[in-house]
Amino acid sequence: NAFSSEDMEKSNDINILGKRINISLNELSKYYDNNEFSVEKLMNSGILKESEYVYYNGYLKNILSLDNLDIITKGSAFDYFTKHGGVKQNGITDLFRYGYSNEIDNLVDFGSKTYNMSEDDVYVVMKSLNLQGACTYADACNIIYELYNCDEDKFENDFGYPMSNTNQLLLDLYIYSNIESKDESLLVLNDKGNPTLNKDYLNHEEYIRMGSMVISDTRSDKALDASKQQYLVYYEGGKGFELLNSFLKTKNNDVLDNYSTVYVDMYSGSNGSSDYKKELVEAINNGDPVSLGTKSDDWYIYELGSTKIDRITSMSHAVTPIAATSDGVVVMSWGKEYYLPWEDVGSYAIFKNNNTATYNDNEGYATLAVAPLEEENTHEPGEAILVYMPKDNE
Repeated sequence: NAFSSEDMEKSNDINILGKRINISLNELSKYYDNNEFSVEKLMNSGILKESEYVYYNGYLKNILSLDNLDIITKGSAFDYFTKHGGVKQNGITDLFRYGYSNEIDNLVDFGSKTYNMSEDDVYVVMKSLNLQGACTYADACNIIYELYNCDEDKFENDFGYPMSNTNQLLLDLYIYSNIESKDESLLVLNDKGNPTLNKDYLNHEEYIRMGSMVISDTRSDKALDASKQQYLVYYEGGKGFELLNSFLKTKNNDVLDNYSTVYVDMYSGSNGSSDYKKELVEAINNGDPVSLGTKSDDWYIYELGSTKIDRITSMSHAVTPIAATSDGVVVMSWGKEYYLPWEDVGSYAIFKNNNTATYNDNEGYATLAVAPLEEENTHEPGEAILVYMPKDNE
């Protein structure tokens, strides 16, 4: 949906283009001039609907929006995210970019008082909080909202600040997750038991120069080697689930004690099958939070309602799925809704509620959720109720 003539000439992207816009390669072969593919000629042919495609800045671009996507299922937090947006991994660094000094000061004060850190250390962390891996924190924050069922009152009661303070949550989770007593952690405990930046990961010249906390200092993000941060990932050996659970417990919320994660990649489902699409669609439909990672090389993500497209060639990206179509997934990324084609999905982790049991057979399915009874003596202790629903009855 978004390939320049130069891209097509130099690679096999022409084949991908044909698949994505459902045109055969024989048909596409008609749109060559002097052995070079012509996007303009294809557009002028009328074969593509103008309402669906535009020729933009040298690219053939499919304009996607929530209105023209054929959504087959929505997650439980879909309405909240599409109305309020999600957590932006670059939300804090944008404050520096645009000079929002009051918001910066408030966050520095919050981090310093909450974690007994020096203001300079908090400032350095904030300046670095948009480097590779920061997407795993934005994704985890979105998952926290889902675990709270987007209940703003409960969230504020537990956290002490509103859900709308996305940058505050991002900083809160980031600092907490990177405090360890180990020498190799980003934040280590000093003699007083307070977290401080690991001197081994500091560029001391930059750090000292930042002592005046000049907001316009564009080189400040070089003061810290943020590649040493924790990555909130959920595959075997990852510490994402453990850190998220312990973080929530500091807010007096033990909801994740009832959850476990099921890790699925694009090559094998959780049970060894290859139907990774089905498992993700079912998870979204069931309202289970999901952390999704894109492919690690040469993938595309589309900003909905815009001609903007990002082509990434060298790294994976963590996003939060909120809906699915037959062709891809609607995800939250950079605080907005984006569209990720199925072929660019790499892997994902489903947060499964262990208090929910699902029965499946060839004719139908049913889900039994454990919940407090509304009134006493409604059922005998130990009595189970199974609700069975045929497949053709939505």
